[in-house]
Amino acid sequence: MTRSPNRRGLFLKRSSSAVAAAALILAAGCQASDADSALSSELAEPNLAFVEGDTPGSGATTTTTQRRTTTTTSSPPIELGTPSTPFGPLPISSEARAIETASGVVLPVLGQRDGAYLALTACEEVRVMDGTPIGRAHVVLDPGHGGTEVGAASELFELAEEHLNLQVALLTKQRLEAAGATVVLTRSFDHNITTGARGVLAKSIEPALFVSVHHNGGSPRLGDRPGTMAFAKDDDASRRFGGLFYKRLTEALAPLGAQKRADYALYHQALEDYETALDAFGASVQARDEALVANGQALPEATTTLPPRPEPDALGRRSARQLVTTPTTLMTPTTQAPTTQPPTTQALATDDATSSTTQPASTSTSLLPVPSTVAPPAEFTLEPVAPFGWTGSGNAGVRAWLRADGKDYLSVLRHSADIPTVLAEFLYLTNPVEAELLADPGFLALEAEALATAIIDYFSSEQAVGTGHVPDEFDDQPIGGGGKPKNCVEPDYDLPPPTQRPAGAGS
Repeated sequence: MTRSPNRRGLFLKRSSSAVAAAALILAAGCQASDADSALSSELAEPNLAFVEGDTPGSGATTTTTQRRTTTTTSSPPIELGTPSTPFGPLPISSEARAIETASGVVLPVLGQRDGAYLALTACEEVRVMDGTPIGRAHVVLDPGHGGTEVGAASELFELAEEHLNLQVALLTKQRLEAAGATVVLTRSFDHNITTGARGVLAKSIEPALFVSVHHNGGSPRLGDRPGTMAFAKDDDASRRFGGLFYKRLTEALAPLGAQKRADYALYHQALEDYETALDAFGASVQARDEALVANGQALPEATTTLPPRPEPDALGRRSARQLVTTPTTLMTPTTQAPTTQPPTTQALATDDATSSTTQPASTSTSLLPVPSTVAPPAEFTLEPVAPFGWTGSGNAGVRAWLRADGKDYLSVLRHSADIPTVLAEFLYLTNPVEAELLADPGFLALEAEALATAIIDYFSSEQAVGTGHVPDEFDDQPIGGGGKPKNCVEPDYDLPPPTQRPAGAGS
């Protein structure tokens, strides 16, 4: 990727002794593996040099820079509130913890130089930048993925996880602000940001709680409860919030899942009753036609057959067969060519159970009796309903996920230092029936309400506890290669926010 200077023409370059300049802002012991981030705590005091009017990697003149000490969280903690006032006043501080650029991107502040801010960009470049200062916050919400990193997806409903995560985070922010909270988002529109930069932003702002919002992917087995997962840092506060989130979301989903299953059960029974009646009608028509053909009273090709049952659609919904009655062409029992005139004695009823079927007049005494047909079922008018099941029930629950060295496996948790942090996986976007729910804006509002309520519970009382705790995870698993600086595309920091741009003025 080609990097362009920002409008001030100032860059920070890595010196030869500092493999990762952004090591300034990592918590002690929160070491990033080579697999996920350029951030590293191995360099406690890296040598930093500013490059003015040039590109990274060229010669530089070392300059004294004022910077914040961020290796540990030493500021006054944000106190939890009460049920009546969950969000109390924030600690007074004039220090800028982050900045919001002209384009609406929020970046952690590492220090200052000449009246501007030394900031970590979304792709982990360290630059001197202008922006509106941001202080402490009760909560930092992190809409997962973004930009070129889509996350999970549903082709059936044309849904991308990056957009769902953002919508839920924005709705949650509105709900919390209405309750008196100060909330910061790691991104408020669609752009890249590394997992390391997300965690560092939370660490810089030092909220009382950091929540990363996600929706899951993959194809675990279906079950009777949601596959909601909460990955918590290995501390009591994080685990407590994970349980509150799990409790609130599963409580909100339980009646919905029960209603979905009940709706399907009713539809399935009605469809089976209809199909059974249709099969009975078809069998009676077949028996009648066979007798007519045997008697020479109908041509073989004139017999009636029912269509096969339709295959289920992508959601597993089955539609009813449509009843199409085909009048049987009758003929007199003779070796002559069949007459084109209908019998004069009595017409054959093909769809009226109250009418007995009789043969036309015949001189033959060896004709088979022609049975009557049963009544056809009434037209089936119900809309198809999909069978309902949650994905990933066996994976559900609240847990820490730890590496062999005891550190958090997930990068965004590992880089948030000692901030209580949870990565919340709501539902499986790859399950078609769950994707159908997620395509409904009203359902996203339900998710946001559950998350906001759990956060309010967390702030209202330290005694509030949740559910869903399961044994911790310790093994390594492939979870994709997203969130790294290598594949990150820097957003434009100078354009107005997307909602304020004229048409065609940048992406």
